[in-house]
Amino acid sequence: MIIKDYHKVKILSGDMNHRKTIIYLKKRRYTCKVCHRSFSEEVDLGPRNTNISWSVIRAILEDLGKINETYISIAERHHVSASLVQKYADSFLIVPRLSLTESIGIDELHEPSLAKRQSPYIAIIVDNVDRNLLDILKSRSKEERLIVKYVTIDLCEAYRDVARTWLPNAKICADPFHVVKILTKDFDDYRIKIMNQYDKKSKAYYLLKTWSKLLLSDDYDFDPHSKGKYNARFGQYLNYYQLRKMALDIDPLFKGAYDLKEEFRDFIRYTRPDEAREKFEVVLKDFEDAGLTFYQGFIKTMKTWKEEIINSFDRPYDNRKQSNALAESINQKLDTLVILARGLINFERTRARALYILNKHVHYTLTDVFYSKKEDGKKRGKYKK
Repeated sequence: MIIKDYHKVKILSGDMNHRKTIIYLKKRRYTCKVCHRSFSEEVDLGPRNTNISWSVIRAILEDLGKINETYISIAERHHVSASLVQKYADSFLIVPRLSLTESIGIDELHEPSLAKRQSPYIAIIVDNVDRNLLDILKSRSKEERLIVKYVTIDLCEAYRDVARTWLPNAKICADPFHVVKILTKDFDDYRIKIMNQYDKKSKAYYLLKTWSKLLLSDDYDFDPHSKGKYNARFGQYLNYYQLRKMALDIDPLFKGAYDLKEEFRDFIRYTRPDEAREKFEVVLKDFEDAGLTFYQGFIKTMKTWKEEIINSFDRPYDNRKQSNALAESINQKLDTLVILARGLINFERTRARALYILNKHVHYTLTDVFYSKKEDGKKRGKYKK
């Protein structure tokens, strides 16, 4: 081989002191003495036939792992185009098919841009054992589905029907948060009904409106002996315990409704798995015996979802009750990702990035091979002059 000549190439090398940095490389070009063909020397600063260094690509891929970053913001930071960032995402975020685990959670995400796929909803599956996103649901094999032992769901009949059909070996667990949420709403609706029976200038109206949070939350110090604050409406020092007691003493039925609500919440919080069924029956009987009409819907919910509520007390993994809290949390993060992407326009690309961000076992892989997951858009119509 003999040196034929030199040619200059520019390689983007990332920022240095917050300034765009370019490497100007003088590459040799050789000629073979035997076949007389020419070729350039190999320099491993970046992928073949590109002018972007590996360091820039790694930095772009690290930024793709941040949920609040958009393709445009990443492109501007690294002095490349948004389409190139998307190309790197398609090429290097290789997401393997993740197997289902013994305990999963299912939730849905509403995304209007998906209407073109016949439904504006996508289903997400989370791993309740390892606390990761498992997939944005399309389909799963029968062998995988038979592995699942627990599935946590919202109080949605459609989810329960799907779980019964497609996860035959799984215990279906109702998310306790959603059960308590239904009960709390029924109680709060009754609070508003009682409140509106009083004059807006009355002390009863003041207590039920201004201090309603004391009846709905535990985030206050209810120690009867705690120091109170001066209340101008009553002209005396009152602590949170006293204000709550005054509100509950307004109406005997209201006090009974509150006690039932707290009895159910204590049942959810403190019951052991081995006593869940027995205590459930006790609580259900207390609700029925009270005869409060505004709780009839909740009583029906308790009966309809009895087995699923009792199943939620099982603690097979890390002494954690079965709940859909992880799915709800990941759902919110996915919603952020979709909003920043201005809709889920490219399903496969967003799925890959979501798993890269929300599953600690998914990593990027650098290669010299590039490809795009670009989806076919709407066909262009005929041009009219």
